[in-house]
Amino acid sequence: MPSSIPPQLQKRIDEKVSSGEYRSADDVLAEGMRLLELRDQRLSGLRADIQLGIESLDRGEGEDASTVIADLRAKYA
Repeated sequence: MPSSIPPQLQKRIDEKVSSGEYRSADDVLAEGMRLLELRDQRLSGLRADIQLGIESLDRGEGEDASTVIADLRAKYA
């Protein structure tokens, strides 16, 4: 699987390895992929929560925004 890394990213990878934070460029890339997977999981969870909220609103279960804002102002006043 050939790939090419832009010079500025290669420089950052080299810096991470040189600092001793990672043993190799592969370790840096593996950590980057792990973080992308974590981000994707969180985004998926947020999208699911948003969908639940939309469905709740579609069923008429929402609250009027002015009521929510008034409640928040009272709570944090």
